[in-house]
Amino acid sequence: MSVQVIDGKREQELSVRDVSKSGIFLYCKQPPGEVGTLITLRLSLVAGLKPVEVKAEIVRVVLDADHGDEVLGFGAHFVEMTPERESALINFLDRAMLGRGSLRRIYPRVYHYVEVRCRTRTELKALVRDIGEGGAGLTVDREMQLDEEISIEISQGALPSLRLRGNVVSCVRGEGPAPSFRIGLRFSHLTMDERAELQAYMKGLYRK
Repeated sequence: MSVQVIDGKREQELSVRDVSKSGIFLYCKQPPGEVGTLITLRLSLVAGLKPVEVKAEIVRVVLDADHGDEVLGFGAHFVEMTPERESALINFLDRAMLGRGSLRRIYPRVYHYVEVRCRTRTELKALVRDIGEGGAGLTVDREMQLDEEISIEISQGALPSLRLRGNVVSCVRGEGPAPSFRIGLRFSHLTMDERAELQAYMKGLYRK
């Protein structure tokens, strides 16, 4: 997606790191204001689809510690959201989730931390960091082998648990004294029903 910051007759296009129903983070070395500044954003996907225009308040400016603490970007919270604007934004997010992912991602990912039950040869707890139609990022307390088969079970409260299967495609040890490993899981053999359940689960996350 593309986002334009509208300042009078001047527009500045910025790259998006993440977006939700309540706000957005944009990469920008020179934010269009300080914390508390109100800005107007125009969100669009592709030509031919009507863009969504929203007002937002800058709530934080983030520095990039890896590059001499220069500005990485800023987070903004959507404000003055009428029912019509909120509906238009939700429809925009729904359309965005149907598109391609970014960088190495085939599908867009929803970032959400939730504990799950993880089954391999044994059963253990895991923490899901992000999830999409193609796979998920998990944190576990033991090293896993590439191509190792895993099934995860995500509790949905009163709804039936969401059960998904896949294979490990990456495993990186985390920092800190306690054993921790970040693994990439690629889903495999998803049925049409499982894919529909996963889409509904993700939609429920970003609509909150």
